[in-house]
Amino acid sequence: MPDSSPDDTATYADKVLSRLLQSAQRVQCSFSTSDDDIEQTATDLLPNHLRNSAVTGSDPGWYAAILNRSVRTHVVSDAVPAVEAGEQISGGAAAIQNQFNDPVTAFVVNRMSARRIHPQAVGIPAPMRGNLIHDALYKLYVDLPSSDDIAAWQGEELKSRIDEALSHAFFRHKKNADTVLQQLLALEHVRLGRLLQQFIAVDSGRGAFSVASVESDNEFVNGHIRLTLRSDRTDQFEDGTCAIIDYKSGAKKRLLNRVGEVQEFQLFVYAAATSMPVSALLLVNVDSREINLDGVGRGFTSVEEWPGLLQRVEQQIAQACVEISTGDVRININQGLQNARPLNVLTRYTELRRDLR
Repeated sequence: MPDSSPDDTATYADKVLSRLLQSAQRVQCSFSTSDDDIEQTATDLLPNHLRNSAVTGSDPGWYAAILNRSVRTHVVSDAVPAVEAGEQISGGAAAIQNQFNDPVTAFVVNRMSARRIHPQAVGIPAPMRGNLIHDALYKLYVDLPSSDDIAAWQGEELKSRIDEALSHAFFRHKKNADTVLQQLLALEHVRLGRLLQQFIAVDSGRGAFSVASVESDNEFVNGHIRLTLRSDRTDQFEDGTCAIIDYKSGAKKRLLNRVGEVQEFQLFVYAAATSMPVSALLLVNVDSREINLDGVGRGFTSVEEWPGLLQRVEQQIAQACVEISTGDVRININQGLQNARPLNVLTRYTELRRDLR
């Protein structure tokens, strides 16, 4: 059977590639260097000379041409009820993010509470892996240590704190796990232990701070829009300002894109909801290779730029709340099929995209 083994698929792909390379006197290979601001690389399956030429070649400008199209949304004629007082909006700050990415998603997912069906995972599912990381970091910092305290965690004390955090995170998952899942969790236990050591090392180099809260609840209110929020962590500085921190597992995310526009709005919603003066927002990307910090404000943005950026984004968030409240269900035609696929049956994204081209 075709594709019955990895070797069979690789052999077929090599034949197709070879045929394409011989189809013209000059063949140029290219790939997208980013996907929603996530850095992409050329596949290692390509021969070295092709992979190197794809990396060093000039940008043909296709992706930029797509982004610059004038028609980015499609307005449907069906009227959607406005948000009423007391209406429950699910998903927290994700509702605002969905409104920016694809307004109809904010309506279907956050107002109608529709849920995407995720594919069956091989190994430990991504949500479980994310929960393990969050639970371990919660236990690690629940005593609200200062940066000096964290730097002093050495030797046996460091090992003891990490072991305690891991035991807390894995307990509820191991309790009812079958034999296979037990083995997978044992491997994940080792991996996460190494990540916690890296996390503490990175955290120790951030300068002076004290952890003010972990997994604290708050509420964002704008008109009839009320969102329940839970921030992973808040650090306080000596001047009384704070940094709001969010842990991200999986693909690396960035708060701002390459032209300085906001890519991830969640932390900005948290900043708008808190009563504390906010001087920094920080995404901590935790994956199997590294701990990566991406932030804005103190330590990342100039003192002069930060207040203006925060005010500008809060105005954007307020406008998004108005759009949600009035029943905005536009469809982002240029979001890409992969992002649109979970709601394709409801939004008819594929048909609308074909009709507009």
